[in-house]
Amino acid sequence: MKKHKKLQRVVTSVLMAAMAVSFTACNLNTAKKNDNEEVKITIGGWPVPESQPEKNELYNKYLEEYKSLYPNVEVSTVEYSYSLEQFMSRYVSGQQPDVYYAPFTEPKRLADTGYIRDVTDEMKSRGFDKAIDPQILEVVTRDGKYYGLPTDAYMMGLLCNVELFEKAGLVDKNGVPIYPKTYKELAETAKIIKQKTGVSGFDIPTTGTEGGWMLMNIAWSNGVKFLEETEDGKYKPAFETQEMYDTLQYIKDLKWKYNVFPDTVLNGTAGVQKLFGIKQTAMIITSNVNINDIVTKYKFNKDKLSFTNLPAGSKKRCALIGGGCQLMGANLSDAQVKACFDWLALLGNTSTYSQDDLDKIEKDLKAQQADGKVITRPVLSIWTNKERTNAINKVYDKYINVDEKLWSVNQNDVVLRTEEPVAAQQLYSVLSNAMQEVILDENSDIKAVVANAAATLQKDYLDNME
Repeated sequence: MKKHKKLQRVVTSVLMAAMAVSFTACNLNTAKKNDNEEVKITIGGWPVPESQPEKNELYNKYLEEYKSLYPNVEVSTVEYSYSLEQFMSRYVSGQQPDVYYAPFTEPKRLADTGYIRDVTDEMKSRGFDKAIDPQILEVVTRDGKYYGLPTDAYMMGLLCNVELFEKAGLVDKNGVPIYPKTYKELAETAKIIKQKTGVSGFDIPTTGTEGGWMLMNIAWSNGVKFLEETEDGKYKPAFETQEMYDTLQYIKDLKWKYNVFPDTVLNGTAGVQKLFGIKQTAMIITSNVNINDIVTKYKFNKDKLSFTNLPAGSKKRCALIGGGCQLMGANLSDAQVKACFDWLALLGNTSTYSQDDLDKIEKDLKAQQADGKVITRPVLSIWTNKERTNAINKVYDKYINVDEKLWSVNQNDVVLRTEEPVAAQQLYSVLSNAMQEVILDENSDIKAVVANAAATLQKDYLDNME
């Protein structure tokens, strides 16, 4: 298993001592599965009663059902799930839950540190290694082993403010926005919107790791390849190419040629979403997961939202997939892992389905409806079982609460992409810096900016990996 020096340096001597005791006390390879074995598990991410009262009540009922099915399992619950900033301290102090939800960005990174459990045996015993979509399964795979169970997935799309499209005269006879089919059309559409309405036509994050994260969708669509594996198993940057120059030139043109960005150009995802939520930008790249925040936090009328596929680049149409998975603590026994998977299965995280599973999904949708969430059909399915997907979609159809003609995002004609295999967050960071350089300086040298980004990634990150 590869270990990153940078991650290793994060761990203090106190952490190492604590982990040594932990791993000595628990031999992960000797624990045996036994349905009658008394085990204890702590479930993280429990719905907060104040903000999710309906879901909290529902999960409490599920917990009672679980206890009746598995009386040998003692269960504790905590509202805390996962936070990169708090993970280390909570792990050392024993406060990290045994099973918890984390975004797709985390499994491989945490697998490299040894802080999460290899659940390969349990995944294979349940047939999940064959039943989960291979592209999604890759997210939790490291060196041929599985380090979590994917539970939900999304792909990036283009979110549009229908009201601003209407004011700019860019809707068809049915009131549907005339979506840009290519990124060049997006720039032209954004320019028209700004000219006609006075507000930003398009915005994209440019700070932290979030700018580079969003830029990947455009770059991949232009044919950019970011990393190349060398003969010794290491990686080197591969993006000093014309395709990358064109991608960064496009970002530069959005600012200096088309002038479609808002006045404040240095924003993270939260800033971009706020500008969209207060109707100061017409189009953003986002996922369906973030749309709820825009509706609830900024009281945005969901009937004036439209979500469609990302435009195509010069080579293809790509979209980054994301989502979440359930991870498990490294010190869990096999019996505890099984108990965690049994809990997740009770929630419907299985390759098959029953009427009881469909009833649970319907109850969850009712809870989402009561909590004011936007409800649409899932864009992506974790499982390859089409009968399961169709049955679940029929349940969703009863609770969809948006104007369906305005929601056309789907995976047809889209190349789905997962994150780069190594140093993804670091890559995003250097790309964000590159984006900032070209939108803050009209005279910036694109080739020099890209060369500097590649050199920084190599020197500061890739050279420090084992």
